[in-house]
Amino acid sequence: MGWKSAVAFAILWTAIALPTQAAETTTFISRHLASGLEVMVVDDGKTVEFRTGGPAHMLTTLLVDVNGDGKITPYVDTYYAAGNGRGCTSYQLGGPLGATSFCGTLKTGGTFTEETAGSVRITHWKIPYAELTQNGRTVSYTLDFWDNNAKRRDKGSVSVYRLASPFKSAINPQYEAQISLCQTRDKQRRAEALAACAAVIGTGLASPAELAILLRVRGVLKAEGKDYAGALADFEKSLAAAPTSDQRGTTQYSRSVVYRLMGRPADQAAELDRALTTYPGVFAARLARGDLRNERGLHKEALADYEEARRVLSNHLQLRNALCWTRAAHLNIELDKARGDCDYAVRWGPNEGAYRDSRGMVALREGAWQAAFEDYTAAIGLNPDSASSLFGRAIAAARLGMTDRGAADLARARALSKTVEADYAKRGLKP
Repeated sequence: MGWKSAVAFAILWTAIALPTQAAETTTFISRHLASGLEVMVVDDGKTVEFRTGGPAHMLTTLLVDVNGDGKITPYVDTYYAAGNGRGCTSYQLGGPLGATSFCGTLKTGGTFTEETAGSVRITHWKIPYAELTQNGRTVSYTLDFWDNNAKRRDKGSVSVYRLASPFKSAINPQYEAQISLCQTRDKQRRAEALAACAAVIGTGLASPAELAILLRVRGVLKAEGKDYAGALADFEKSLAAAPTSDQRGTTQYSRSVVYRLMGRPADQAAELDRALTTYPGVFAARLARGDLRNERGLHKEALADYEEARRVLSNHLQLRNALCWTRAAHLNIELDKARGDCDYAVRWGPNEGAYRDSRGMVALREGAWQAAFEDYTAAIGLNPDSASSLFGRAIAAARLGMTDRGAADLARARALSKTVEADYAKRGLKP
């Protein structure tokens, strides 16, 4: 089928890097895919400066998750200041882009400046570390823009920037080699990695935040070696050590994956609920709960989770595919939105057959038989043994009068899967 579970064991490794000592200056650039506009982040270990630049008619809005709650609501708005076209001189707290809003303070010592050089507009938002969350040592932001010439807005993809550490860690740099080995993804070195984790933990030098990360990493290593009891024990210790809600929520998510691997779906579901209650911004947990709800036939609830996940990380291809598939295959609603998500997934993941399969489903729902045939053909080229794609193409071929092609695809799909015909039939789709 076009949708496939995004709950992969590897996701357990999300955001496990330990903080290192701050460099004097760290520069990072992310690009807004649709507009080509860039965000430059300059981080000196004390202050983070966000810079955006582009044509003067591109009026940008930077949204920053300042307090680490997973909601990117506080932001600076360089255009929509009470609708008067003038930029804010400080952090703005108000409605979404385009809404009536106001310029106000966010109880922060941050500064905002803007300059125009010829046809180029450059904006600067400078935020001291003390005003940013230290949860996970990261800050999330997204860039929206308004094209004043075309009278069109676009919402950028959420980016996550890892802050340079504002403190000197007691376990870095002298234990840097062991920390690196502790986090290795090489399965052949798992025993060495476990020993390295134990050595660093045994120093007693790690801060509570670092200890929580190390214990979670060791738990993941144990789980990958199918020592599930050992993994759960380490996760419990990690939860006890973790000083912040995002660390606890991430560890609870890791524990939910282990429950899934152990064949305990009820525990998995309960743990995902706990993780998202603890910290709503755990993207992987939101995505996993959507997947689980889809598996259970709770498609409206799954869609709600996916939409919430989109608020945290909008450019995730598996998420965009899951949104497309849920709307088209399961709910048969909002096919324009489904197509938009599928188009995005296909554009940036052209070699993933599942994305083509999902877009083929949208085309079937729309009665666009030729488009469905083409997408399913592309999907089959990428995954020749996909029963879903073969069955979908059989339906499209039948509608196009391609009798022999449809019969051959139908026979092949039935041979590959005993359930594919029933899966399509319950959606009202038959050859």
